Amino acid sequence: MYTGVRAAVNQIRSFFLPRMQVSVLHGNTLSLNSSNEVKIRVNGRLPSKRLGVGAKAGMVSTYLLCPGIPKPLYWLLRLTSHFGTGHIEMAFYEDDESVVFFAIRNILRSNLDRLGMRKQFRNLKFNSNDDEIVAIQAIFQALGSRGIKTRFAPPEECIELAIDKSLLNQTTRDQTIESMMRRYKRIKRQIETPNTSIQTKRD
Repeated sequence: MYTGVRAAVNQIRSFFLPRMQVSVLHGNTLSLNSSNEVKIRVNGRLPSKRLGVGAKAGMVSTYLLCPGIPKPLYWLLRLTSHFGTGHIEMAFYEDDESVVFFAIRNILRSNLDRLGMRKQFRNLKFNSNDDEIVAIQAIFQALGSRGIKTRFAPPEECIELAIDKSLLNQTTRDQTIESMMRRYKRIKRQIETPNTSIQTKRD
């Protein structure tokens, strides 16, 4: 993950997967407010077996155009994301009626916390829980403006699709799942609160 090898392999796999509705956002820029603009990347992923045969799944990656730290360093930090570009990543699948998002994570914040280096990167923008909500609301609005319906999955489905329970520590498994359930309930509630300060730019 830290070398960028995982991201390179995922990019190659994505190239051979079917195009998705969400791909209309690939390469676009979103203005989230007066000071933060993000670039969008969309990549396909192999769908979970739980979604059934023929399902399409992917990930939306967003990153800041003005991150608040040197851009070469920002680029290196983003190599730890699933596709090597994301600051915030959002996993989704497409069904017959809509695009269903089931996971969102601020990859950079999580990795900096894991390394104990968050204080060293205090100038990095998009470094709070609210930034995740603003980012996914922006994606929902951008897709909606193109006539694509979106929704966030129920917390129970998020847990089922986003977490491989076999990888969890058996001692703390129940506490971890309970914590994630609370997180996704909060995210779903916050996402449904309208945000009108978002503008979309097309390249």
